Amino acid sequence: MPDLDAQDQYKQHRKRAKRYVSEHGDDQWQGLLPVLEQIVPNLKELPTVSLGIIDVPMTKVRGTVMAGRAAAFAGNFLPLLSEVSEFGSKWASLYNAHIREGIRDPGTAIEYLGYYYIIEGHKRVSVLHAFDAASIQLDVSRALPPMSDDLEVQLYLEMLDGDSRTPFRNMWFSRLGSYPALRAMAAEYENEHPDTAEGWVHDAFLDFRKAYHEVDLRLHDITTGDAFLACIKVYGFPYLRESGLILQQIQLLEPQLQYLNGTPKLLMRVMRPKIPRAVFVYDQTPQTRFWDAAHDYGRRRVAHAFPEVALQIVTNASAADMSEMVSAHPNGEILFFVSGIAHGDASLRALLDQKDSIIWQCSPLPRQDVLPTFYGDTTQPAFVLGALAASLSTTGQIGWIDAVQGCPLDSGIEETFAMGATMVSDRAKVWRTTWGIGDTLSEVLCRFDRVGVDMVLIPTLTEAQGGHAFPGVFAQLARLKPTGNVSQYIAAIGWDFGSLYTSLCGAHWFADNELLTSLYPGAAPVHLKQGLQEGLLRLYYYHAALSPYAHALAGAMTTLVGQKAVALHPPNPLVLTL
Repeated sequence: MPDLDAQDQYKQHRKRAKRYVSEHGDDQWQGLLPVLEQIVPNLKELPTVSLGIIDVPMTKVRGTVMAGRAAAFAGNFLPLLSEVSEFGSKWASLYNAHIREGIRDPGTAIEYLGYYYIIEGHKRVSVLHAFDAASIQLDVSRALPPMSDDLEVQLYLEMLDGDSRTPFRNMWFSRLGSYPALRAMAAEYENEHPDTAEGWVHDAFLDFRKAYHEVDLRLHDITTGDAFLACIKVYGFPYLRESGLILQQIQLLEPQLQYLNGTPKLLMRVMRPKIPRAVFVYDQTPQTRFWDAAHDYGRRRVAHAFPEVALQIVTNASAADMSEMVSAHPNGEILFFVSGIAHGDASLRALLDQKDSIIWQCSPLPRQDVLPTFYGDTTQPAFVLGALAASLSTTGQIGWIDAVQGCPLDSGIEETFAMGATMVSDRAKVWRTTWGIGDTLSEVLCRFDRVGVDMVLIPTLTEAQGGHAFPGVFAQLARLKPTGNVSQYIAAIGWDFGSLYTSLCGAHWFADNELLTSLYPGAAPVHLKQGLQEGLLRLYYYHAALSPYAHALAGAMTTLVGQKAVALHPPNPLVLTL
């Protein structure tokens, strides 16, 4: 006979069950257990795969497979039937057994789209709910849904990705692309740590999940998996890491998690340093790479504008240097990481670790995090030079060289160059070829001979290739001879990072500026994308090569894009490939 205490517990939990039904009586299941066979009428036709006996979080046990048991439990799995029934007696006996020796036998369940529906063992789930247990052992079969446009199904199938026994069990994301990103990072980690144990990703996730719930950030629009992925992007996998360190890293990551959750907020105001100071961080050197040289010219402009400030450069910086570098430069100093792609997530880690520093990262695209970024709108000058090329071409055939060296460009620069050409001339055609490693300029230009190209946009040349010495120039418009050689340079596009750096540093050091004081940390991310009007990009004309008409046209087109009077993102114009 069940103990009186167990019977009393049954009565109390039955009251909770009835209250749940009363509060949820208007929902789809009227406060009772969801029934998988009603959710998926063709359940028996779906392919299944056995996952074996696994530890399932109680929060993921959603309902029952068959309708016959639904009425015995409320939607929270607590009992509804009378305590004097056979059901009530068995529930109380199981309650006592769990107190004495624990529930040993696993139930059986079907997992569908990340949730578990019980076949056998409903009372075991119910008793464990009464004890607020965290998980239950279940012998699980996974039902595989067909392909669908539904985001939930797409995320689920992305998780499986050909392996229906995926190791990422109980780890769920809300954004497509998350599972492939996790797989790639896990593979990289395993290459560096070949001695990792089987199931190590799941173990790392469990350690993170425990700490994440302990911090209790109350973020409702991201999953624990989303937070886990954000954490490992910045701090690496929390595998075999002390729980105290995981807690600390989650607390540091709060601004980024708030952003992902859609609730960015200002956590602190950046203070000005007593001694104005800025650090420019290059992943190579200004002597060895065009891109770093262009930024270093901008740094020298800051030194000229503010001779009283302290400027420092760091060359050949690796991602591993970032945290140490930032901790050495606290108190509101500015750090510019000019090689944003190469530095990756290390800049974000530096920002989160040292909230008193101001950090900007140069990046062509806005990052999906709280790190402020900047770049130039290269589509604007490309559009102007496309129009200029078409106005000067006698054949209507214009060339575009896609370079593998030089600075990174916006993805739309080729299309806007072609757009500018076709806007000026209906007969203009733009031909593209790729400048491969080891190619010379003459070899590349000769490819345009057979189609009659007489105007071409040439990317930055290295000094060994005869490139121009003045800093920042990354493309030049040239006229070709019939033999394919350059006969005349017409114009050039160049960076002027000095204008941006002087503006940002001056605003931070010497003026009140809402942008700089509201960015850090946790506010919505800012991506400064300046163009011709702001001076970050410049057009240089070789006036001897321009007729009055061409010069006037270039000026008019520059005014148009500077005033945003022309949209530079239409359907892609046709670009022919050689």
